[in-house]
Amino acid sequence: KDTYGIFELQKGMPTYAYEDDKAYDQGYLVPPTKISVATKFLREGVKYKDLSDEEQEEWENKAELEDRDEVLPSEVNKFLFNEDTAEKMFAQLMSKDDRGGIHVEGGDVIGKTIVFAANNDHAVFLEKMFNKNYPKWAGKLARVITFKETYAQSLIDEFGGDENKIDEFDPKNPTL
Repeated sequence: KDTYGIFELQKGMPTYAYEDDKAYDQGYLVPPTKISVATKFLREGVKYKDLSDEEQEEWENKAELEDRDEVLPSEVNKFLFNEDTAEKMFAQLMSKDDRGGIHVEGGDVIGKTIVFAANNDHAVFLEKMFNKNYPKWAGKLARVITFKETYAQSLIDEFGGDENKIDEFDPKNPTL
């Protein structure tokens, strides 16, 4: 559903605009920070011949890869999900150094962060990987919010509130 339809408004004719710059100035948002996590797959793509036997079997079971011998870098996250890539991305995001995500409350807590996925399946995979690697925060810090979620608006509202406030976070031991 689109927002205009929900409120029975004419499509493309907003009744109010709250611009990003105003939200930054008023402290409701912080400007986005792009974090780039480069891995071999994301830089070079994937070639079938370079995969292990197990990975080749997984490749062969994906209908999207039928009759293909490689996946271009721009296609990697559309249907070929790599656990190592996801783990490295989350480790970098959670790190406290200047290459990590924005930390708040004296740098002890990861700030609210949006991780964009290529599609719903990719989002589900990323949530699963986050929960696997950070079990203490499973179901709290990473949530899938897509068109397929029945209660997406509730999840968005939760994200905007303090319900899931994290009191302490140790990136060296994230499971505690």
